[in-house]
Amino acid sequence: MSALASLPENGVLHVPPGTYAITSPLYVNARGTRVKGEGHLIYAFPAHGHIRQGEVPQPHKNESHRNDNTAPWSLFVVNAEDVTFDGLTMSSPYFVEGSQCMLVMASGFVMKGCSVRDFSQGVMLGGSSEAHQTTNIKILGNDFLRIRGLTNGSLCYGDAILSFSIRNLQICHNNISAAPDRMPRNGINCGPECVPLQTDIIISNNQLSGPWDYPITTEGCARSVITGNVIRCECITGIIERGEDVTVTGNSIHVLSRGTRNQNNATSAISFFGVKHGVISSNIISGVGQYGIILSRSYAEHGAWGDHVTVQGNSVKGEFFYGVYLGEAVAKVNISGNDFKIMHSNQDSMCIHGWKARDIAILSNTMDSTGHALVMSGCEDIKIDSNCMYDCRTGIYVNHGSKGLHIVGNQFGHNVGGGKLGWSEDVQRLVHKGNMGLDIPEAAILTTQAHIPAPF
Repeated sequence: MSALASLPENGVLHVPPGTYAITSPLYVNARGTRVKGEGHLIYAFPAHGHIRQGEVPQPHKNESHRNDNTAPWSLFVVNAEDVTFDGLTMSSPYFVEGSQCMLVMASGFVMKGCSVRDFSQGVMLGGSSEAHQTTNIKILGNDFLRIRGLTNGSLCYGDAILSFSIRNLQICHNNISAAPDRMPRNGINCGPECVPLQTDIIISNNQLSGPWDYPITTEGCARSVITGNVIRCECITGIIERGEDVTVTGNSIHVLSRGTRNQNNATSAISFFGVKHGVISSNIISGVGQYGIILSRSYAEHGAWGDHVTVQGNSVKGEFFYGVYLGEAVAKVNISGNDFKIMHSNQDSMCIHGWKARDIAILSNTMDSTGHALVMSGCEDIKIDSNCMYDCRTGIYVNHGSKGLHIVGNQFGHNVGGGKLGWSEDVQRLVHKGNMGLDIPEAAILTTQAHIPAPF
């Protein structure tokens, strides 16, 4: 503590090999400080450092940003700009409830090559007001291991990396795991919706494992890119996104469903809630859950509906009930060039389902399913063109008063069983032509509208 307090600007604190018990927060107040070395710092605070579920610390909206109420639970508190942490090991081996490795409330922070182990929460980054927006933060090549969260559940606390109100944030090449006997909240959590918008976020090439609620989430961010990450988690959602200009591409996501804190066991690999101008592309999705990909409105009060989203070139294979689900009022979505293999035990499962969505293009996808290939319910202005359906219980079915559908140039394989193309009597303005592999001539379909059973 005295060594840090005496450092001038741009000073270096070298922590030599050895184990050091830290019994109160260490404050970094000199600009340009570099803390480096091979030392192992142990969080050894007394009992007053404990918190309970009802006392979750949150950032204050104060002017100084120097007395945040998470500071008493933090091993390090960084108040100065352009600080670097390099190569340190920091742990909480006594499992102090509420322990946090680091609180950073200044711009230009870099953390690289460090190891953070057994804390309730890893690092909290950024401020909580537009007047003090933090900029240019880099979290690179670190290990965040066995993050624990809180004993009775971590609804607002228990993240490996948590950021507030940051512009230009890079979180790359980190190894992030949850304690196997716990259930912490988020592996990477950027931009809780209660604070100002975060912008220009890159989350790339991280590996996440263990029982996180949400391995990666950006909540209300703008211009965020999530790419090249590997997720192997028992979780609620692998990647959950809200905001504008969001790109999720080239990730490998294997999810396992669970019931705890997971309403209706509705696990998903990728969820877009109210995203405007988004891309979901070239991801490899596998595992067990309700949804491979879900597009829906934001659950926040007066949440956005979500529009202008492209879902392209993904592989979705596993025991999902829906490969892609389009929720009510989602609009202007292009679903193209994806490969679906939906092997759910429920024969009403489906590769793509739209529920009251509109202005949707479903083009050149390959669909295999133990249930339906594609169902549009209460949807409007839908183009279904040049898709291939091979091993499915049924092909395309349209119901619940859908209107304005163009079903053109699709191919139905011989193994599509209980009907290949059909619709309910309340469907309006449906055009179909050039579809191949139908059991009967296409011109005769109008007299056999009910030969595919409705999935609901």
